[in-house]
Amino acid sequence: MTIVMWDWENCNVPAYIKLKELLGNIKNALCNLRYPGDIVMWGYGDAKVLKDGYLDELALSGIRLTHVPPGKDASDK
Repeated sequence: MTIVMWDWENCNVPAYIKLKELLGNIKNALCNLRYPGDIVMWGYGDAKVLKDGYLDELALSGIRLTHVPPGKDASDK
């Protein structure tokens, strides 16, 4: 299994990427690089800083989300 960990506060998704396609795009890229097996993606950051609907779209995409309170660097998790 391959696990992708993403700090959404310090690494934004480009505006042209549809959130519902984010995980699929990453899975395709890793598959092309011959990473075998399942791929799981975890997102970390302050959920309160996300735009309205952003959190829901991420959750629907299959990305597992973890809220990190303000003042705590998500990269510490």
